[in-house]
Amino acid sequence: MESKAEHSTIPSQETGEVIPLSGRLTLRDARAICARLREAMAGSNRITIDIQDLKSLDVAVVQLLLAARKSAEQQHKSLSISPLPSEALQTILIESGLAGHGGDDGERRDAFGLASNFKERQDA
Repeated sequence: MESKAEHSTIPSQETGEVIPLSGRLTLRDARAICARLREAMAGSNRITIDIQDLKSLDVAVVQLLLAARKSAEQQHKSLSISPLPSEALQTILIESGLAGHGGDDGERRDAFGLASNFKERQDA
């Protein structure tokens, strides 16, 4: 399997827990990712999802990350994605229609609330 959802987190006092995601993530990986997110949220108020080595992801994984973000907000916890945004994440957000929500500052934002310039990619 080319995808990888690390089963360990990288603890840090400054960032809480970091969950590295890499490779090509699909619906098949969602259960393992969900388990890692639940474990991280149970043990930390601050979770960072490291997507630096992420090659691609499908809509099922995006939906999982959106649900995790909503769950974290409801629990008054922080869930962030770093670095922001990856090429793979930009592509899936655009293709799924989740990119381009307007922000209060007039910048285009994706469904994670991250300011990004998606116009160039959407016009291509």
